[in-house]
Amino acid sequence: EEDNRLFPKLNYLKLTVNDQCSFDCFKLLSKLVHLKNLEKLVLIICSRGFYLSLMIKRFLNFVKDLSNLNSIEIFNRWHGIFSFIDIYDFCSMIPHNIKHLDIDIFDIDNIEILIDKLEHVSSFKFKFAFDKSRYLKQILELLAKKKINSTHISDIHYLSIWISKQFNQTNYNKRIKLTN
Repeated sequence: EEDNRLFPKLNYLKLTVNDQCSFDCFKLLSKLVHLKNLEKLVLIICSRGFYLSLMIKRFLNFVKDLSNLNSIEIFNRWHGIFSFIDIYDFCSMIPHNIKHLDIDIFDIDNIEILIDKLEHVSSFKFKFAFDKSRYLKQILELLAKKKINSTHISDIHYLSIWISKQFNQTNYNKRIKLTN
């Protein structure tokens, strides 16, 4: 059977949804658009309350089927998403192929939870609706206390953190001298 979906080479997609958008929009999207090569997906939700919570859950269920996806960005125009969805549920729904997470933050404590629970994520970009400069020291102390090797860059409304993962060294690829 021939695949007639659109945009077979698509690797980046930005979606904006609002209260008029159907909860089945992701299912419809996957029927219309070829998503196999998608690497980055941005979701901007223009909504509040119950709709926001359900839409994020549907979105996270949708991304589980996108094996090449490694970067997601989730943004809500009015509220931090964790005002309407439990952060622990959110973390449990993020697939392990996601390595980069870009998200809005309204509560500084959520940063620690995200870093702790999403060990497979190697870079975070936190967007703040407030001046985070007074919290920057606290965040960097947290990383140092947890012995997380990281690099960061920030401005008034963003904090990006790249985390160095420790790799277990093995003898698998080492040469062994054999003697007679």
